[in-house]
Amino acid sequence: MKSSPLKNSRIFSTAGIFSILLCCILSSCKNDKLISEYIPAQTIPTVISNANVLKELHEKYSSPSTSVTFNAMDFGYITGPKGVQVSIPANALLLPNGLAPTSPVNIVLKEILTPGEMIMNNKPTVGQNGELLQSGGEIYLSVTSGGESLKLKPGSYINIMIPKPSGPVYGMKLLGGVEDSIKGGVSWVVNNPVGMVIDTFSSFMCFLQKLDYKWINIDKPIDTSGSSYGFSANVNLPAINKGIFLQECFMVFKATNTVASVWFNNAGKAEVGKKIPAGTSVIMVCIIKEKKSGRFFYAKQTHIFNSDIHTKFDLVEMTEAEINDAIKLL
Repeated sequence: MKSSPLKNSRIFSTAGIFSILLCCILSSCKNDKLISEYIPAQTIPTVISNANVLKELHEKYSSPSTSVTFNAMDFGYITGPKGVQVSIPANALLLPNGLAPTSPVNIVLKEILTPGEMIMNNKPTVGQNGELLQSGGEIYLSVTSGGESLKLKPGSYINIMIPKPSGPVYGMKLLGGVEDSIKGGVSWVVNNPVGMVIDTFSSFMCFLQKLDYKWINIDKPIDTSGSSYGFSANVNLPAINKGIFLQECFMVFKATNTVASVWFNNAGKAEVGKKIPAGTSVIMVCIIKEKKSGRFFYAKQTHIFNSDIHTKFDLVEMTEAEINDAIKLL
């Protein structure tokens, strides 16, 4: 039986390591922060933290795309490897100028359904205003003809079926998202649904009425109106000659299929934001790369939020592939 990557990896304890301060600020945070700006440079390495500093890792392990080509006057259909089905009625598509396309129509589909896939694709489930979102799955859907993005004819819709492992989840909406070309994530537009969702025991049946966005998510905001708590942490870095470390951290809410980014706060202090509902179980993960050597490090903890939490991450050195395997299990 194959041993766990964690058992075969080297753990960096508090001896001979540096400690940096983290604060949980969800993806509504606008400014990135260099840790070296507020802790003396001679005592710690430089740590760069934003939502896409590990872009090459995300690109290497991103979910695969599936594509098909069909005639716009015919029925179009595509099924992804994870079971997402998209069907487009005949004569339902228009060019931006309002005319029917004469060139073949190309559909590209990418499925991001689990927290592990959301992390490795860098697609957290957080709204434009920082809302934590319960997700029924994310997809990328591109519909083009002759290199032009198409729109739906008035009164037409695209049917999307997304499988799910559990029973009904009421109140879900079909949301579009705007991709951030720099940070790599998606800002989900909570207040402008792009279609309807019918929830069945085994799947979400969606009726997409707009092709305004290529990123689509089945979501609803998590209720944070009651008691809620925050999170801060120290991350213990190995002492590698004051190297430059690239860092991305995430919070995973398994019960709601939710992923949120973890950020440095702008002041460089361990402030506790009132974000996480009381009683919520959260898995916290950090991925860090030492830029010069290319070495990767990983940490994971699970906490139940019945109070504000401050913790310490002890990193484990792992390969890219081992990190990908570990995150798949989240």
